[in-house]
Amino acid sequence: MSGLEIAGVVIGVVPPIFQAAGAAWKTLDDTITFDGDTEDLGIRLEYVKAHLGIWATKAGLTQGQLVEALVPQQELIARTLNRVRDLVEEVQQEGKKYGLVGKEAEQTDEKKKSEAVPQMRRSLISSMMALRGRRTAVAILLEKEGSVRQTEKNETKMLRRVLWAIHDKKRFEGFVESLEGHVKRLESFVMEGGRKEMRQEGTRFALEIIRGLSEAGALSQLQQASGWDPGFSQIDVQSLAQWKAIPLQKSASIDVEGDWSLDGKTAAERAQTRFIKRGRFNQEITYLFEKKEYDANISADNKDLLKERVRQLVALLKEPGAQRHLHTLRALGYVDDFEFGCWWVVFRFSSSPLSFGALVGQEPLSLRDLLPLSSKPPLEARYGLAKRLVDTFAQLYGADWMHKSINSRNIVFPRVRNLGSNPAIPPLQQALVQGFNYSRQSTQNATIDRGKVLNDLDAAIYRHPLYQGEAASGYKINYDIYSLGLVLYEIAVWMPLIAYLAMKPEKEQIVPLSPKMDRFHEAEAFELKRRVMIRVKHELAYRVGTKYKNLLEWCLNLEKPVTAVEFYDRVAVPLEDICGQL
Repeated sequence: MSGLEIAGVVIGVVPPIFQAAGAAWKTLDDTITFDGDTEDLGIRLEYVKAHLGIWATKAGLTQGQLVEALVPQQELIARTLNRVRDLVEEVQQEGKKYGLVGKEAEQTDEKKKSEAVPQMRRSLISSMMALRGRRTAVAILLEKEGSVRQTEKNETKMLRRVLWAIHDKKRFEGFVESLEGHVKRLESFVMEGGRKEMRQEGTRFALEIIRGLSEAGALSQLQQASGWDPGFSQIDVQSLAQWKAIPLQKSASIDVEGDWSLDGKTAAERAQTRFIKRGRFNQEITYLFEKKEYDANISADNKDLLKERVRQLVALLKEPGAQRHLHTLRALGYVDDFEFGCWWVVFRFSSSPLSFGALVGQEPLSLRDLLPLSSKPPLEARYGLAKRLVDTFAQLYGADWMHKSINSRNIVFPRVRNLGSNPAIPPLQQALVQGFNYSRQSTQNATIDRGKVLNDLDAAIYRHPLYQGEAASGYKINYDIYSLGLVLYEIAVWMPLIAYLAMKPEKEQIVPLSPKMDRFHEAEAFELKRRVMIRVKHELAYRVGTKYKNLLEWCLNLEKPVTAVEFYDRVAVPLEDICGQL
């Protein structure tokens, strides 16, 4: 199956022209092979197909007729669809004209083929079926993945089957460009509301592609292929492919010292979680040092594994795409501080002079610093901050990474915290996500999660109740989403979470809480969650609206891991709707 004909099979009725175009495209899928240096064109062709399939669904073609708003344009739409069909059929009939040559099935070099194109096809099938509302995208993907692989296996047994192979890449690229032009014209025949929905479907398609790829070669092909339209999706599929590939590749060289060092830092400063320091050689540049601790009794093997996590984290956060899409400072390298049992990940903080002398003990202004202030930002600004954070984590989860230390102290702003006065609230859209704690992909080994700090109450209260204390192991994505939910709650009520530890309950406390407590484990975490959920249930809809309340409840009540698509649907999309109504 190509993906285009799925909706027609399920519904049973499609306009004849679109049905003919889909049938022609399926034949092309069945007879053309992409391998070696031509696979990027296969990926590009799948992009075009995804555009066409999602547009056709939103245009009503899979329901048997155009949506009413497009009826005045039906003649132009029919003409353009005919051109798509004719072009695809012409390629099959006059392959040489488009750079194709006949090729026996057994000539296909399977070793050169990656999973990129088949996975994109499965992702499109999944997206189309989910769009029809029949079943979840996850169920469809699993079912169709097995079906497609079985079909591919059967086809390899057809020894004498003649296929098309690309001989002249430039000529075939001209065919792909012509298709792109026709489909782009079709996409112009959609009302504004439909464009937003198409972009959301494009985002789901991209997330499904990345979720299904686990080979470094396929991810590399996706990074290098052209044709991805930034307007088609809210995420950059090539950035996600690059980030997901990091643990699968040999670690690149990471700087361990540059214009930055620990020289001159006192023991008190090195006991902090983070601090700002001027450059050794260029005093006008400042750097942020963030601590990543490890157990003093850690084995050499586990320390090496944690060190590799640090290197992978730096690789993730050093690329310009991370600053643009993940809203972080740019990581530059790390420093090994054996005496204090930690590594310091170093970020570029500012390249302009800061008027705080030696910056002794200074750190960035954080969301946690702003929450106790009497002045509260307007609701629209808080919605915007929540959306910025959620969009960041939707992309992080899309690349199969987890943060592992989400809390309001790790949401910072590009300015120095001034302890001597109440800070003015900066523009909330400048918020940056920092404090990644031995972040890893959800599929990586989870047995060395003991690198977390167990005695930091400010951090512990954000951790999931099932990930508390010495017994905690096996970090999961739903734990990350729970922590994010607590930060979203803080943004809604504009009050720090730790304040709930000081509140006097109406009834006698079975599990006492206090901001000065020196023990915070599973029972205490469940009690804190109970107090928060009471407020969510009875107050939040009035404060920030029902949609925000519902997405928050989903974050806080997850009992098992979810996919990036599910997070996007249940949290990112509702927040986009909220912000779009302002």
